[in-house]
Amino acid sequence: MRKLKIADMIGKDLRKRMQQGNPGFQPVTLQSIANYYNVSITPVKEVVSRLLEEGLLVKNPNGRLTYTAKTTGDGSQILGENNGEEYSHAEGRDSGLEVPLVTSQMESLCNKIRDWVVLATLSGHSHDINEQSLAIRYGINRSRLRQVLAQISQESWIIYTPNRGWQVRPLEDKDVEDYLEIREMMELKALELCEGRFDHHKVREIIKNNTNSPGTDKPTLDDSLHQYFSELSNNTYIKNFFKVNSKYYSALFNLATLEAATVRVMAEQHCDILQAILKNDWSTAKKSLRLHIRSQEENLHLAIEKIKLQTKEKR
Repeated sequence: MRKLKIADMIGKDLRKRMQQGNPGFQPVTLQSIANYYNVSITPVKEVVSRLLEEGLLVKNPNGRLTYTAKTTGDGSQILGENNGEEYSHAEGRDSGLEVPLVTSQMESLCNKIRDWVVLATLSGHSHDINEQSLAIRYGINRSRLRQVLAQISQESWIIYTPNRGWQVRPLEDKDVEDYLEIREMMELKALELCEGRFDHHKVREIIKNNTNSPGTDKPTLDDSLHQYFSELSNNTYIKNFFKVNSKYYSALFNLATLEAATVRVMAEQHCDILQAILKNDWSTAKKSLRLHIRSQEENLHLAIEKIKLQTKEKR
């Protein structure tokens, strides 16, 4: 019978612990592994090298080790039993071992925490973010939370201050005015760049999505035309503006339950813009788009008041 080497025993135990999501030490480094198993660095280097080759460990650009979910040939999972989902850390502690989230999972997590940020911006004053309580709220560790906050901070609603942490800044009337002013310029330029390049089938599809279904008075709203203009413009700076700045205001609208009349008017404005595009009537299309954007100031204020009322009723 072959005698197991120290590296083999460590590797076997480490795989099992990582599979259970609890390696027993943090962070995951050569030294922390060596300390845990009370061995020298030499066998640990062999274990880590082997796990890197197998794809069970990944070395990030910053040198930190993370592990990925990997399956065997029969489809059974040999590492990361949550199939890529974030492990829950009930007390918000850092485990030092993180499961990299796929794009859709990260976006979902960002959307949830962005909704929290939107509500926080409506408080009327700035306040510090309690990382531990927020991590507990969403069942993630603080390291993951910081990744999400860093990503959302690009939207300018949360700010990081050294030796203090993260802060939420309040929404002010000037924010809405400034955003809509720049948005109008950007989107009109996008429409100009798109002239003659619209897919009429897609335009008709968006019109259909903004038109009430037969037999119902409930208005339907599809605002995807704005992203369509941005993408079709093929202008990096326009696309980046909408990618970064529209998420907050979209979340704000989604959190508010707007009156049917308001939704109906917005949908009709969308149709006016798109019908003009189908007719290649660019002057009317720009005029309708400008009217639509400028009317959003009132709609945003309605949405804000609606959210505040909904929040108050839940208390």
